[in-house]
Amino acid sequence: MSWLILILIGLLPMLFSAISTGFFLKFLQKKNIFDRPNTRSSHKTPTPRGGGIPVIFIIIITWIFLYFSHYGFNEGNTFWIVVGGILMLAVISWIDDIKGGVSPVLRLCVQVLVVSLSIIFLNDDAIVFQGLIPVWADHLVLSLLWVWFINLFNFMDGIDGIAGIKVITIGVGVFLLSLCSDSLSPLGLHGLSIASVAIGFLLWNWQPSKIFLGDVGSIPLGYLIGWLLIYIATNGYWIEALLLPAYYFADATITLIRRLMGGNKPWIAHREHAYQVAVTHGMSHAKVSLMIGLVGMFLVGLALIVNVGEILPWVGLTLGAILVLVFIYYLQIRRIAKN
Repeated sequence: MSWLILILIGLLPMLFSAISTGFFLKFLQKKNIFDRPNTRSSHKTPTPRGGGIPVIFIIIITWIFLYFSHYGFNEGNTFWIVVGGILMLAVISWIDDIKGGVSPVLRLCVQVLVVSLSIIFLNDDAIVFQGLIPVWADHLVLSLLWVWFINLFNFMDGIDGIAGIKVITIGVGVFLLSLCSDSLSPLGLHGLSIASVAIGFLLWNWQPSKIFLGDVGSIPLGYLIGWLLIYIATNGYWIEALLLPAYYFADATITLIRRLMGGNKPWIAHREHAYQVAVTHGMSHAKVSLMIGLVGMFLVGLALIVNVGEILPWVGLTLGAILVLVFIYYLQIRRIAKN
């Protein structure tokens, strides 16, 4: 991997993302495509949504370049299925962003279809649970987890800056892991590219946000990052794959379980995630997003330490779980004190 390619993939997507997001912001304003605040929102002013379109477009163009230049993942059938899945999810999500009314059932069906096709094109030896369960069961559980990850990635995009922060930390984590493991090297520039694009978008999405990703960005991003994590897991590094998104997975899953136990419908918008509770009780969007980024980089560090064998995998996972649970408690401490 040459320094020139590293510089190009590290800088050009960021530059194009920043410029194209600025132009697309004007288009959204002209077409009056806004996210209107409501009682479940964490923002107070109408904000254009749909910034995910330039983000996803630049990621796809960059990945196609990596494919044809042989600097990235180039297993033909799988690659094009992933690209097609990104586009399919982007289309249905964009329709919902601009028109609304797309039923949760239809959106879920499209997600299941995309994930199922993606799983079909995995190699038979591409298993997450390392032979502990039959391949068909491994792929079934993997499909359910992937669909959940797509949706939790969308749920965890409710304050200024958090979308860019989570893509940057996971993307950087994927890139650094690829430097430590030859089997993950095909993913390195893919991780770097999504982090680069996210930085460009973050310039417009930082508090006070001028534009939101919208479902057209967060849903496909959840899918493609899910694919990167699955690739890591199926190469035997499933502890690392769990550590990178651990905060987002824990916050979304704990909140979902709590809401289900309270009789709430899981697809109804709310402000009950830990990061939203922190903002509701006085923390700024910027402070919460920065803390999430810091925790994310600690998790990246743990994943790297596990990967190079400095600590036992289960020790790394336990430390990551403790860090995440303490952080989630901290984000909600003002509400707990008030109650």
